[in-house]
Amino acid sequence: KSLFMLILICFSGATQAWAQLYPLGAQYFHNQYLGNPATAGIDSGFRADLSNRVQWNDVPGAPVNQLFTGVLRTGKVGLGLSLNKEKEGLMNSLRTMATLAYHLPLNNDQKLHFGLSIGMLTQRIRIEDIVGNQGDPSVSNYNSREFFLDGDYGMAYTDDKLKIQL
Repeated sequence: KSLFMLILICFSGATQAWAQLYPLGAQYFHNQYLGNPATAGIDSGFRADLSNRVQWNDVPGAPVNQLFTGVLRTGKVGLGLSLNKEKEGLMNSLRTMATLAYHLPLNNDQKLHFGLSIGMLTQRIRIEDIVGNQGDPSVSNYNSREFFLDGDYGMAYTDDKLKIQL
């Protein structure tokens, strides 16, 4: 028991870890790009995030959420890409967004950030998962719909002590 405590104390200061009780709700604090396109590339360099959440493993049709975001900042311009795949029961959706952000320095640590995302959302029913009449015309009508054009706009003001996002 004392060896375990010694190891825990030694490694507690040497590593960094993040834990979230409600990962999909709390991920907006960790990855602000998910909620505001103006934050794409708000920090310099490249950043990629992956998220996979599988709920209720033993329940057929249980929700599965997968998410990838990548952002890159070059100069005053930020670029972002977001892929969000969700499966719940028979329903499947994929949202793909590309983002262009501009980071305008005002003075000292004050900055204005603007971001615009454009992409598409597709929603389908997996016919092979249907238990029953797989030839139902309402399913084929639903699946024959085209993708939806999707977009987001965001703004932010930041300084060394304050961050305001719209």
